[in-house]
Amino acid sequence: MMAPSPRAKRVLRRHIRQTGLLRAVQPRALATRDALLGTGRRLLNEGDFESMSIAELASANGLSVGSFYGRFRDKEAYFAVLQELVIAEWREAARSEFDPERVSALAAGRIVAQVTAHVTALFRNDRGFIRATLKHASTHPKSWTPLKRVGMAFASDVVTLLAPRLGRLPRLARAARVRFAMQVLYGTLVNAVLNDPGPLVLADRRLEAELARMLSGYLGLETTRARA
Repeated sequence: MMAPSPRAKRVLRRHIRQTGLLRAVQPRALATRDALLGTGRRLLNEGDFESMSIAELASANGLSVGSFYGRFRDKEAYFAVLQELVIAEWREAARSEFDPERVSALAAGRIVAQVTAHVTALFRNDRGFIRATLKHASTHPKSWTPLKRVGMAFASDVVTLLAPRLGRLPRLARAARVRFAMQVLYGTLVNAVLNDPGPLVLADRRLEAELARMLSGYLGLETTRARA
């Protein structure tokens, strides 16, 4: 598991306060909790949440089932913390990569390319987590709400960055165009996570370039390749 971002660290600190567990905040106990979260994130890319057992999570880290319950109330509580953690890392990564000062000099086409590459990488790297959340939402509808909110927040950030640069479009239409472009991007990637119908599957590195080309055309921009 990668080193937690500042937002992720706040999530993990809140987990300690809310559960009342690990009051001594022993480094070894915290490392065990973080290892369980990292293992689950990895295992979700290989299987699904329903079939992932607590025993499997514990065994993969050389732990007993009791060690899991010493840190999480149950599997649902575990997934809730994992979801918060992943979303916090996503937001931190987006704020870093798309800091207004960093992208202020970029052309609109370059921003589209970077946004497309960024979102595609998130879906590719955390495909199991996203798939698990989507499936979980069929019986726990509110479980999709945090992902919906983070998607809407990032779309608003992209509107702020991109809409002023869309000089070929009527001013009043720019924000709506960007939001719909983000909707198409998200929808395509969700379908890839669930069904991967092709012809360009989620693992195909051409996918982000073709998505950027499609969105750039819709926004009236020249096609710009995503950075390597």
